[in-house]
Amino acid sequence: MIRPLIISSFTIQSVFAFSQCSINDPTYVYQSKFQSARQSALNARRSHTTKDFDTAYEYLAQDRHSQLPNSKPISWFRPADLERQTNPFHLEDVEIQYTSNQDKKLTKMPLYPCGEVHVPFACGNYTLNNIQERNVNMAKDLANNQWPSSLFCVALRAKDTNRIASTATVMQVLQMEDRSVPMHSKIVVTCKAVGIAQIVSIDNPQVWNDDYAGDEYLIANVDIRLNDSITDSESDGTTTTTSEKNHQYTSLANQLLSNYQSVKSIYSTSTTIASNELPPYALTAIQSSMPNYTISDILQPTKFWSVIDTLQTLCNTLRQAKFNILSSTINEMSVDMAMELLDGPLELPVKRHRLPKEAQWKLNEMEQRAFDDYWEMGMDPVLDFQMLMEMECHWERVEKVAMMVGGELERLEAKESLVRVFLEGEQSLMDRGDEVFG
Repeated sequence: MIRPLIISSFTIQSVFAFSQCSINDPTYVYQSKFQSARQSALNARRSHTTKDFDTAYEYLAQDRHSQLPNSKPISWFRPADLERQTNPFHLEDVEIQYTSNQDKKLTKMPLYPCGEVHVPFACGNYTLNNIQERNVNMAKDLANNQWPSSLFCVALRAKDTNRIASTATVMQVLQMEDRSVPMHSKIVVTCKAVGIAQIVSIDNPQVWNDDYAGDEYLIANVDIRLNDSITDSESDGTTTTTSEKNHQYTSLANQLLSNYQSVKSIYSTSTTIASNELPPYALTAIQSSMPNYTISDILQPTKFWSVIDTLQTLCNTLRQAKFNILSSTINEMSVDMAMELLDGPLELPVKRHRLPKEAQWKLNEMEQRAFDDYWEMGMDPVLDFQMLMEMECHWERVEKVAMMVGGELERLEAKESLVRVFLEGEQSLMDRGDEVFG
């Protein structure tokens, strides 16, 4: 299997910025701390299981932020930490007030932590399968109209720390189906993402403790963000006229739109991608889920969430396709190793722990390299989109999405060029062979 050539615009920009700093420059110290944080994150990556390409981990969020030190980090909290939160992705401790804010009208609603990010204002609906008793109870209370407008919020949960992202998606229940059977509860909820909320406080933090044995769900007091800012503040001290700003924004939007269309075109027409990277079903899924957009879809904040939703669908498809390819390769290699190295009849499925240590190491290393390649693409459907949720400025989101789409275009074009050179060289050898033996 050919390993894809990865060109990460995130890494290139971070290294370039670091190289421009002198040792005595405060910026050097700032960058050095992030370089150290990145190395720690890379080391942590080696100690976690990444074979399933799951990215809902704080250590990976730290890695991503270290690649983009000027971006806003994901803010996490433990429900029990009501007065102060230490964010490992800040250089200093950040104090977050969880007490009621008299200047803001807070909304009380159920909180549903999970391992995925749900984009607000998306075109389609979301389906949540509730099997844990606390989630089943929450669904029943929503069905019985115990919560106004059937609203609840969904927030990302980090699997390595069990902390929760403080920026959540507000959901509204559209339909509910009870699929419970004796001894097994299950309620399927169809809902629509209708907004973004900032979690301010938790009424019952004790239910999130490790020693809690009940089935009560979390209840949060949230500040619903009604209107995000269109432009960023001039906190950097620069003087920019409105016309210059508008020109910059329009130029960025046009570039994003152009790169998006190019990515769509490559996935729609390229035979090299189909033969070397993705299976046919994944290409078909990508082609059917990438509509045409106009400049107004990027300029208008609410419409732009549809573009973000499309990008997340692309990211999910890429992740699943690459994971399926890896799983197939690992299974084939495991069978081959078992037939070659183990005595006795072949037992399927092959248990990795029964293979010799060297064979286990080889498989683990292959999984790790595949995940590293995937992660460096910068197209993660979880943490990258939680970062977009954290942003309160529309054009910050546009810049982030433009970087992701631009990076994917660079990667695809580089892969196309590499395969083209390889095929041309192969054809040249065949032609020379015909001349010699013809």
